[in-house]
Amino acid sequence: MPIKPTSLGAVAALEQHIDPRWVLSYAAGLGLTDPLYLDDTQPDGPFVVPMFCVCIEWEVALKARNASLGLTPDELRQGVHAWQRSEFVSPMRAGMTVRTTSEVVHVRRTSAGTYVVVRYLTRDAATDAVLTDSLSGTMFRGVPMTADAPESLGEVPSAVPALASDTAPFFVHEHHVGAGYPHVYTECARIWNPIHTEERVARAAGLSSILLHGTATWALAVVAMAQSHAGDKGLRTLRLLEGQFRKPVLPRDTLRIRALGAQKDSVSFDVHTDRGDMAMSAGYARFSAS
Repeated sequence: MPIKPTSLGAVAALEQHIDPRWVLSYAAGLGLTDPLYLDDTQPDGPFVVPMFCVCIEWEVALKARNASLGLTPDELRQGVHAWQRSEFVSPMRAGMTVRTTSEVVHVRRTSAGTYVVVRYLTRDAATDAVLTDSLSGTMFRGVPMTADAPESLGEVPSAVPALASDTAPFFVHEHHVGAGYPHVYTECARIWNPIHTEERVARAAGLSSILLHGTATWALAVVAMAQSHAGDKGLRTLRLLEGQFRKPVLPRDTLRIRALGAQKDSVSFDVHTDRGDMAMSAGYARFSAS
């Protein structure tokens, strides 16, 4: 079923409770072991890492895709996460109830299919304070737009300027993706898409194997960048994270997370695999002073 021009501007909303078990599992799934992330006896509970926003956004994404794009389950499985930019305005807390709204802000016909960008705005349900503001781009491979639709609808979101990938890195961190890690991330994040866990479904979708979630690569990269750039303050000072997902990361790959350039409050990076593929380009993380 082709994607219609009326998809542009389509909205959806969902309230969700951030229970401590979810927060703890997500942190553990990223390999974070400091008590800051895993000790729920702290007065304010465990620190909720900013990248947790994608867990909240996933449930809204499912609702929005079903309501606004009108795609079949098989067509939805053709969706590949291509880009994510999240601005972290205020921290989430374990025990908080949040309300996330989504809006389709850009739709574009491409040779590979249709590219769709959705904005997710998450607020504290009690105070209406903005917590995160995300833009997420998905390529629906082989899914066309209707014949009467123009080539592009809505403004093209701009990316943060990042250093070219041929820039010599000043820091490299390697992270091995175990055979079962896509399953671990799926359950810890509560982001379930069978192309990440079931070989049969992945191959039926035209993939060679199950894939690691793009948001896992995105999060693992900034964990390394935070440690190298912000030291002990690390993820507590993360204010923006962006990256383009290029080539799939497979189970048993080793990621080479490379810091390419840094300023006082930001660092540019990319991610390669040991197979020689660029998994993520135009990575950019911005931190606050405190």
